[in-house]
Amino acid sequence: MQMKSPKRADPTGGASAKRVGALRQELEKQGVDGFLVPRSNEHQGEYVPPQAERLAWLTGFKGSAGLAVVLRQDAAIFVDGRYTLQVREEVDTGIFDPLALGADQPGGWIREKLGGGRLGYDPWLHTRGQLRAFETAAKRAGGGLVPLERNPIDAVWSDQPVPPKALAYPHPLDYAGK
Repeated sequence: MQMKSPKRADPTGGASAKRVGALRQELEKQGVDGFLVPRSNEHQGEYVPPQAERLAWLTGFKGSAGLAVVLRQDAAIFVDGRYTLQVREEVDTGIFDPLALGADQPGGWIREKLGGGRLGYDPWLHTRGQLRAFETAAKRAGGGLVPLERNPIDAVWSDQPVPPKALAYPHPLDYAGK
């Protein structure tokens, strides 16, 4: 279900348009027709470091859960009910259609819009279950799901923060459990 909102000034000040344009050029270089942009990192945690805030960098959306799908001509951002108002305030709705996560979203949108194309994804940022659902949607659209060796957002985000360098250390079982 689309969350209709009145057109207003771009809250990103034109940043999203430039970033989406650069991303689309990179997708062309990598031979894909679209890309999945989750708000996640390699550890699938709720809290991600600044270097992994790819969804916020691309769209302006600062919520803790969401997914954008950028294709050659279309783009959408999917959020749950907690972010219905926030997404409209932070995202350029002239570029991204704000849509609610639901029983068939984003799969239904992908089936409708992909049109036989190749949908790229960063294999480090999705669970197996997510990938199965995206693969089904891409196949039903006559296309395919393609793992990319390099995240295209990382390729175009010129001032991306560096990854954290803190040391990892084990917690005693009293704190971590078995």
